[in-house]
Amino acid sequence: MTATPDLPAVSSPPRERDRFVTFSQALMIFLVVVAHWFFLVVQDNGLNSIGIDRYFQAPWMSWILVFVMPMWFGMVGALSKKSALGSVRTYYARRFKRLLIPYFVFAAVMVVLELTLWAAKVGACGDPALRSTEMWFTMNPLKALSWVMPYPHFDCLGVTQAPFWFLTALMFITLVMPGAARIYQRRRLKYLFPVLLAGTTLACDLGQKVLGGLPLLLLARILTTWTFFAYIGFFYIDREYEKVRRWLLPGAAVCTLATVVMVAGPYPDYLFGTANDGNQFPPTAAYLMGGSAAMLLLVWARESLTRFSSVRGVRPFVDYMATNNYTIYIWHMLAYSLAWWTVHWVGAWPTLTGWPIILRQVVVAAVATPILVAFVAVFARCEGWDFPPRWFKRRSGSVEAATT
Repeated sequence: MTATPDLPAVSSPPRERDRFVTFSQALMIFLVVVAHWFFLVVQDNGLNSIGIDRYFQAPWMSWILVFVMPMWFGMVGALSKKSALGSVRTYYARRFKRLLIPYFVFAAVMVVLELTLWAAKVGACGDPALRSTEMWFTMNPLKALSWVMPYPHFDCLGVTQAPFWFLTALMFITLVMPGAARIYQRRRLKYLFPVLLAGTTLACDLGQKVLGGLPLLLLARILTTWTFFAYIGFFYIDREYEKVRRWLLPGAAVCTLATVVMVAGPYPDYLFGTANDGNQFPPTAAYLMGGSAAMLLLVWARESLTRFSSVRGVRPFVDYMATNNYTIYIWHMLAYSLAWWTVHWVGAWPTLTGWPIILRQVVVAAVATPILVAFVAVFARCEGWDFPPRWFKRRSGSVEAATT
C-alpha cells in the first residue's frame, strides 16, 4: 500500500450571522428613529413634546410601532444566549462595558455642552425664568450629576434623554439573562417560564387596578415583560420556530385579536403613555400580546424578509443600520434636537408652522440626517472601547515586565 500524503487542512468559510437577526436590528433601529423624528411633535419651547398619535387624537397610529421594542429585546436575547450560559462574571463585564462605555462618552459630551450653555445663559439651560416653572429642563453642576444614570436625568435640551429608558431597562434585563438562559436549558421549566412571566405582567395589571400605581408593580411589569421578549429570542436562535411553522400565522392572528379585545376593554387606547393612559410605559399585558403578535408575524415572514435584506440596493443600508444600531440609538435624538434648533436659528420656523405637520417633520428630519451620520462616523468606534483602555493595559503590562 502506498502512503497517503498529508493534505493541507481546508478551512470552511466563516458562517455569516443569521441574516434575519441583522435585518431585525436594522429595521428596529430605523423605526426607532422614525418614531422619534416623525411621531414626536416638539412644542415651540423646544422642550416639551407630544406624540403625533395624540396630536391627531388617533390611538391606532401608535400601535403601528408595537413590534419595535419586543423585536429588539428578542434579538438581544437571541444574541445573548450563548454568552449568558458561560461565565457569569465574564458575561456581565463584557455586556456592561458594551452598554455603558458608549453611553458615558455621550453623557460627557452632553454635560460639557449643557453646562457651557448654562454658564453662557443660553436657552433653557441658562434661563433664570424657567427655574421655577421648568425645573426639569434647567441645568447646573449639581444637576449634571444625574447623567451618571442613563435615565431619567436633567436635560435642558429637552428631548435628548427620551430614548434612554431602553438602556436602563436593558441593564436590568442583562442582570437576569444568565439565570433566564439556565432556566431555558431545563426541560421542565423551558416552556413554563414565559407563561409565568406573562402571567406576572397580567397580575401586576390587575394589582394596579386595585392598589394603584405602586412602584413595585411598575418595576415588576418592566422586568417581566421585557424579560419575556428577550427570553423568546432564545427560542428563535435555537430555531424552535421550525417545529411550529404552520402555527406562526394563526398564533399572530390570535394574539392580535386578544390585543384588540383588551384595548377595547379595560386597557388604555394608546400604545405610548404613562401607566394610566398608555400601554408601553410600563408595558402591560395588552402590550405583551401585541408584541407577541408582531414577533410571530415577522418570524413567519422570515424567509421573505431575509431575501429582501440582501437585495442589491437594500443590503448596504441594512448592514449600516445593523452595524451601527447602538450608536444610532444613543445619538439620534441629539441630532434631532440640534436640527430642530437649527431650523429656529435660521428663521425658518415661522414658515414651517404654516405647513402640514408631516411635512414639517420631514424638513427637521432632513436636517437631522447628516448630523446623525456625522455622529456615527465619529462615535461608532466607542462601541469597541474597553475599560481600562487597552493602551493602559499594555502600559501596565510593560511596567510590570520591566520590574520583574
